[in-house]
Amino acid sequence: SQTNSCLFFFFLTVTIHSDSWATLNSSQTPYSTAPKTTKEGGETIEDAFEISALPFFDTGSTCDNVDDYYEICPFGGCPMPDVVYSWVSTVEGSVFVDLCGSTFDTQVYMYNENLDLIACNDDFYSSGSCLPYVSALEDVSVSVGMSYFIVVDGNCECGDYVISVEEILPITPCTVSCPS
Repeated sequence: SQTNSCLFFFFLTVTIHSDSWATLNSSQTPYSTAPKTTKEGGETIEDAFEISALPFFDTGSTCDNVDDYYEICPFGGCPMPDVVYSWVSTVEGSVFVDLCGSTFDTQVYMYNENLDLIACNDDFYSSGSCLPYVSALEDVSVSVGMSYFIVVDGNCECGDYVISVEEILPITPCTVSCPS
């Protein structure tokens, strides 16, 4: 008798943009006063762009926003304009948030509904098909029914971003058994 085993890997990408959690004060002004020309992440958590389903993909610019949020992950830098996306998980598992395709030195953070920082990255990519210094969040654990906020930020610069958010499906082993 012979037993063969195989593993299948499935990835579903979800892109989320997020903005700051802090309250703006009267001295904060947008990096650019030009009106927004695309659908993109919201300015703050309170007006975050809602991700309705995964996989999710979006593009935009952080330059026409203000700096609302700032995390050190792990590199410090200088606060820059950011955008925010929100999402209520319909899955139990994990997601991959990717900014590959962005044209500047990015940072990306993810907060849960209690506004606890659960994931943060600066400089995920160093070479390859994505520009260096572009960020991603790999294998972030999520729970069904929980709200999440994704912030797309820059490290001392703003620019055009691409965001994708995908569910990472669990690996389910399959076993083929032959009669003895």
